[in-house]
Amino acid sequence: KENPCEHVICPKAKNKKTIILSHKQQKTLLKEISNTELYNPIICYLYTGCRRNELLNLRKNDIDLENKLIKINGTKTNSSIRIIPIFNQIINIISKLYHEKKDYLFDIKPDPLNRQFRKICDKLNLYDVTIHSLRHTFATNCFEKGIDIKTVQQWLGHSNYQNTANIYTHLTTEFILKEIEKMNNS
Repeated sequence: KENPCEHVICPKAKNKKTIILSHKQQKTLLKEISNTELYNPIICYLYTGCRRNELLNLRKNDIDLENKLIKINGTKTNSSIRIIPIFNQIINIISKLYHEKKDYLFDIKPDPLNRQFRKICDKLNLYDVTIHSLRHTFATNCFEKGIDIKTVQQWLGHSNYQNTANIYTHLTTEFILKEIEKMNNS
């Protein structure tokens, strides 16, 4: 008749540490994978902020090359269905993949992608970096370039401002040092 869980106190979940790649780490990673099948998806993660499966599930009909736009058919929330820009850094990759004779832009499946990415990151001593870290890195790069947080929120497909502000607003050490110099030089 009594609820045995009535006096149970659940431990609070610990937030995982958010990992952002520094600019140097980004360059090192891209150089390391430059001649592998990982290069195209990894650089696209860094310049779209897509979730892992959002990028891997892109089809040709999601791409508007003329206007440099990608339609993301997100599955998380209604706001995860969105339009994001194709930045100059990846337009050639997206264009090349678009013109290949296949429905999906990327041939790699999620599990092999994760395993290969993990191997490369371990080799580079980036032990806590995951594919999702590239999404955080994208957001951080946007903030450091002065892109409005509302715009980044839309590109990431967040339903509210707080998710973007609380989870994705991180700054690299290099950026912080540059900001300190602004004050020191005034």
